[in-house]
Amino acid sequence: MKFDGTMLQGPRPRFRTATRVAIVGAGFSGTLLAINLLEQEDVEVLLIERDRRRIGAGVAYSSFDQTHLLNVRAGNMSAFPDRPGHFCDWLAARGLGCDLSRNGAFVSRATYGQYLRETLAAAMEKYGRSGCS
Repeated sequence: MKFDGTMLQGPRPRFRTATRVAIVGAGFSGTLLAINLLEQEDVEVLLIERDRRRIGAGVAYSSFDQTHLLNVRAGNMSAFPDRPGHFCDWLAARGLGCDLSRNGAFVSRATYGQYLRETLAAAMEKYGRSGCS
C-alpha cells in the first residue's frame, strides 16, 4: 500500500497527558508493579488477569491451606521497599502480630495473598481508580 496522505484525514485523537500501562498477569509481580504505578501521577494502569480469583495473589499466594507458609519471615515481605514495616503493620492491624525482634513470623501464603489483594484495593481506592480486567 502506498502512503498518499489521505489516511490522515480522519478525526485526530485528543492529546493525552497520562501514560497508559497494561500489565498482563496479576500475580505477585504484576500486582506490585500496579500498586507502585498507581502511586505515580498521570499513570493509567490496566491490570489483566484471566483468573479473577487470583488477582493480587497469583498461583504462589492463592493457596487456602494455612500450613503452606512463606519461606521468608514476615518482616522482610513488605510490598514497599521504602516502608519495610508495611506488612507487619497490616498483620498487627488484624491481630496477627509480627515480632520485629526476629523480623517477624512465617505466616501463611494465603495471608500474604490477602495482604497483596487488600494493598492493591487500597491503592485503587486511594488514587481513584477501580476495576481490573
